[in-house]
Amino acid sequence: MKIRLVESPLALPRYRQVRLPTVAAELSPFAQVQINDENIEPIDLSAVDLVGFTAQPYNVGRAIHLARRFKERGVTTLLGGPHATTMGAAMLEHFDAVVVGEVEGLGERLVRDLERGRLAGVYRNERPPDLTQLRLPRRDLQKAHRYYHHNFPMELTRGCPHRCHFCYGSYGWPSFRSVPLEHIERDLDRWDHGYIEAVDMHFAADREHILAVCRLFEQRRIWGWMGEATLRSMDDPRLLAAMAGSGCKAVFVGLESIEEEVLVGASKGFNQVSEYRRIIRMMQEFGIFVHLGLIWGLDHARPGCFEATARFCEETGVYLASANFMTLFPGTEAHERAREQGRLLSTDLRDHDGTRITIEPVGMTKEEIYAGARHFNERFYCLSSIFRRSLQAGSHSSAQLWGFWGFNLAYKAWFRRWGERFELREVQWSAAPAERHSFPWVGGRMPWSYGVADLWGRVLTAGHKAWDRPAAGVGKGSTWILLLLALLVSRLLLSGCAAVEASSWPLPFPSVPLALAIFGAATLASGALVDRLWRCDLSAPLARAGLIFAGAPVLAGVAVLPDHARGWRLLCAISLLTFLLKGWDLLARPRDREHSSLRVASFLWWWPGLDFSRAFRVDHTRELVFRHVPLMAFGTARLWVAALLFPALFLLALHGEHGAWGLLGLVGRLALVYLLLRGVLEYWTAWWRMVGCELPEPFGGRPFGPSPRALWRSWNVPLQDWLKRHVYLPLGGRDRPVVAVLGSFLLSGSLGALSLAPVVGRLPWELPAFFLAQAGLVLLEQRLAARGAPRVARRLVPALLVALFLLLAPWLFAVTDRVFV
Repeated sequence: MKIRLVESPLALPRYRQVRLPTVAAELSPFAQVQINDENIEPIDLSAVDLVGFTAQPYNVGRAIHLARRFKERGVTTLLGGPHATTMGAAMLEHFDAVVVGEVEGLGERLVRDLERGRLAGVYRNERPPDLTQLRLPRRDLQKAHRYYHHNFPMELTRGCPHRCHFCYGSYGWPSFRSVPLEHIERDLDRWDHGYIEAVDMHFAADREHILAVCRLFEQRRIWGWMGEATLRSMDDPRLLAAMAGSGCKAVFVGLESIEEEVLVGASKGFNQVSEYRRIIRMMQEFGIFVHLGLIWGLDHARPGCFEATARFCEETGVYLASANFMTLFPGTEAHERAREQGRLLSTDLRDHDGTRITIEPVGMTKEEIYAGARHFNERFYCLSSIFRRSLQAGSHSSAQLWGFWGFNLAYKAWFRRWGERFELREVQWSAAPAERHSFPWVGGRMPWSYGVADLWGRVLTAGHKAWDRPAAGVGKGSTWILLLLALLVSRLLLSGCAAVEASSWPLPFPSVPLALAIFGAATLASGALVDRLWRCDLSAPLARAGLIFAGAPVLAGVAVLPDHARGWRLLCAISLLTFLLKGWDLLARPRDREHSSLRVASFLWWWPGLDFSRAFRVDHTRELVFRHVPLMAFGTARLWVAALLFPALFLLALHGEHGAWGLLGLVGRLALVYLLLRGVLEYWTAWWRMVGCELPEPFGGRPFGPSPRALWRSWNVPLQDWLKRHVYLPLGGRDRPVVAVLGSFLLSGSLGALSLAPVVGRLPWELPAFFLAQAGLVLLEQRLAARGAPRVARRLVPALLVALFLLLAPWLFAVTDRVFV
């Protein structure tokens, strides 16, 4: 028995649904099932035993047209979905059978009747199905890669406890029920891309159930979910905290209107307009975006509602606003009442898509509603409004901020087209002339911005999967072979560069861009080798010995830089030593198979700290992007000031090395070093936090502080910790503050000297001497200006230390001048 399930063309093509996979799960035990979604692929007219359609009023015409074509081929047809549920037996004029409401529990009976050739006509459950017996949706039957990478639809609950008079929900799901947690957990295992989308009408109606779901989402570390609920149910700080902790990004709330009288007439009196602002603000404080649902054309709405609603949305800074015209499903009591009152303006089912007024409004004319809807869309989705609302919207990472702007621009394009098509009867689908009459008015060609948003979603999905993917174990033999190959390739590269330079090559070789590209490739290779060393089953000494071999490609990358690019060579050399330091620290830790290779590479080459366990823990729930924008701005400003200060120092040097000009030049150089160090650290710290990574302050959690002295401490204290862990204590030393200070400063100076040696052509002894002198100054300050010392000492000692620092500074610049001058 072969059954094909067909999805009719939707208003948003390529937006993934879970309806047909759910129906397929019910039928699969009794028949061979396939899914044919006309939104992403051509209709398959080949013969099967049964073709089942799901349709809403606006696209049921396409299902009727296709059912006629299948019947001509002798194929039995079936209709389910919202239109079949509200119209029931009336649809037997076009289909052989109809499923009213939920399909669970009907699959076996339907297939058996089909085998006997005696379909019952209308199939319905006498009582709501037991959700504890749900089968997992057959997602494997969908071509997931062809859909937008925006969502992963899931059911958390079914139905809604409310009975709004215009809503279809009470017909499709007569009672509210919660999906068992075990079923949700199994369905999560099939996640492939996009945010988890709770397709429920009201996921928060069962408070304890959604709290349990939030705990599950938090345990599974999903990277985002969204759903629909009432605004009143969000008035619960405990629930909002659980949702934020579980990764909830946005909630769609059906406000419908901001006028009390209109809400009462729509049976939505439970929405209290006076509480709107407070609850929305509270949701945003927890980092949850608010997506408003609005309905134009409700009875007794006033002409001024459009401007008032736009002003309300801007003041509250809501994420998105989706507005549709009042639409009643044929077959519902509300639709029948409107028909009896003579208020139906159209009997064309294609008009029932939310983009056209089909019910004679009370309180306004059609023209006033169309004009007001256009005004609202133009104001709410103008660029200035999008930017202002993004600044007001709660806590989020930069990825969420880009998503905010991206989705607003996509909706802007959609509603611009929506406004252009009021009253327009023109199909946007690419179809043969004989077929076009069966397609709905909406859907078809989507704005190009949706394609851009889809591409961004694919990039995010790939990035998150790579970041979160646990690393697999590797063999010892393959690791050592790769290390030896890296060493051999590095040796050949070095000798090859020397041979080219010794030849009559007419151009400087290599160029700086080419050499930096080689260095970049070498860093990636070296990072991958260190990751393998950490994952293979080696003892710590052997793994750290292999680190030297892993650094060989980077050393080759430094060597191929031409002599005239001494500044680049210095930066690359510093990167190499930082790589060795952090790799040494990493390989001394217990093996952790939960990390990803991408995280290891980012730690080795991007983050300046020395503590892997605290770096790059992804956390999209606590970081405030706008808290880090100033940090990034200050870091960038310091780098610009340093760039402007650099040429001025040469002008000062022209006036002599002594006297007031010489002292001013010395102070300027010190300021330049301070600005460069602090600017780089602030910029990268802010960047990674804005992306969503939970990072400590630079260099092991030490704060920046307002002064150069605080920055100096943040640079040296982590190195002191590193020295104590890896050198001093393993050699049997005790935790002595004086030795620790001297050792950390000596290590800093030695590393700096090693970094400068390939550039200046010798080992600069001045640098370790300068750092040891600074260690003496730090110890002197600790002794003379400690807490409890006389106030005079605490004021004079820092000034004395600054003077001594200026006297010793020429040692530092005697080395750096050889690099940059």
